[in-house]
Amino acid sequence: MSPHIESRRVNERTTSSLAFPKALDIHINYNVIRQVILGVASNNHRSTAQTKTRGEVRGGGRKPWKQKGTGRARQGSSRAPHWIGGGVTFGPSTDVNYSHSLSQVMRTNALKMIFKIAYDTKHLIIVDSLPLCVKTKEALQWLSTLPIDEGHIVIIDTLSSAFSRGFKNIPYVSFQSMQSPRIDFIAHSDWIVMTRAAIDGAFPDTDKTIKKVKKTATLVETKKNVTKPSKVGI
Repeated sequence: MSPHIESRRVNERTTSSLAFPKALDIHINYNVIRQVILGVASNNHRSTAQTKTRGEVRGGGRKPWKQKGTGRARQGSSRAPHWIGGGVTFGPSTDVNYSHSLSQVMRTNALKMIFKIAYDTKHLIIVDSLPLCVKTKEALQWLSTLPIDEGHIVIIDTLSSAFSRGFKNIPYVSFQSMQSPRIDFIAHSDWIVMTRAAIDGAFPDTDKTIKKVKKTATLVETKKNVTKPSKVGI
């Protein structure tokens, strides 16, 4: 018997059975999850620290004193790094690029693994749809119907902006859209609440995709098998 996921109805404690997505039947590789989370963090890192070198600091064009005859060490500029108010050597610069390239396959697999871990630990909750909670009291009442203990909750839907108004004042609840999910937010959350529409959009039926691939493959094969007419010399 294939595994199933319990789906909960809005404002009700009743559950229904939902077929387990075949896409979540994946081997969990924690190294891939770690690489993706660190890659997302490095891509969000913006180098804002900037110091000036001796050539960028204003002033210092005149020689402080003459080369010989003073008994002091020769100096060429008062903006040298060893002077107070001088330039900085090897300081931080905004030219540093902290971005890290991540393939779409790695991102998708990491998201699947996170959902698989949440499913194995029973921290993945599926709901039919999200209630339109305008007030915070209504949002808290809806959360009380879910089997959730203490911890941060991330709610994932296809379009999260229309339902997030009542949850804005709740500090331990955040919304994520399935079109552009933040993998680091989802990975660091304790509970994941998803709608059926989000699951269907994220993990379509694998059988349909296989059929589409087979059709395209047959078209390519037929094109290859077509023989071109040979040119007859006149």
